[in-house]
Amino acid sequence: KEEEEEEEQERQVPRVQPQLEQDWRQGAAITATSAQQLSSCIDLVPLPDVVTRFMQSSSLSSIPWSPRVFCTTNFLLSVVLPAGGGADLSEHLRPLDALLLFADFSVLLLSEREADALQSLIWKQQRKSSRSSAAPVLVQLCYLRLDGSPTFLAQKLDRSETSRRSLFIAASSPPLRCLTNLQLFNGDTMYGGSSTSSISMRTGTPAFKALQALVSRRRQAAEELVSLRGKLSMLPRSDLELASEDGGQGVQPLSDQE
Repeated sequence: KEEEEEEEQERQVPRVQPQLEQDWRQGAAITATSAQQLSSCIDLVPLPDVVTRFMQSSSLSSIPWSPRVFCTTNFLLSVVLPAGGGADLSEHLRPLDALLLFADFSVLLLSEREADALQSLIWKQQRKSSRSSAAPVLVQLCYLRLDGSPTFLAQKLDRSETSRRSLFIAASSPPLRCLTNLQLFNGDTMYGGSSTSSISMRTGTPAFKALQALVSRRRQAAEELVSLRGKLSMLPRSDLELASEDGGQGVQPLSDQE
């Protein structure tokens, strides 16, 4: 019993203080065509750097994360980092929710407060009639991953009156590699298929192949990531388990445009 109690104490997460968020000029996002254009307003961290600099895990850094996915420091730094200590945010990751999808298909992950501020900004804009606006789209990951999701679930920051078809394309068709990166970082275990489908059907989909290109032969990384997200019980017989255990024969890396 004493050994069990000692083991439980070793797994306790140290007490931390919440990090106050930094205000920035969100209006600049209206005319931005790339996430990187906002780096003069708020510090941005590419997803590969998030893993290597703020997550002390060699297995997760072995995954080829997309450099086209960025986080604001408000999204990333949910707690105050200890002075002089190692920056490990593995136990304090925010779940992925709201994000900005830009014309070049780069992505910016937002905190809830930032998403609320952008939502307020949207409703303050006068509706415009331009159909060629490249303003980014504010959307939630849970809707982004669904095929055929209603267009009213995504909103252009400048409220331009684009056609329903063009908004649907902008909001629901990011490159597959990018979308797979988002789902994987969120600890998702199923990728476009159903757990009741046959293995042959699930492993033959483009979504599974994109996942396989990221995690093939990386079972340890897959387990660690879903454990950090509190989803370890969902790993058995999932797409993520199948993809991470595969030998990777014939797996080709996807380009950022796929």
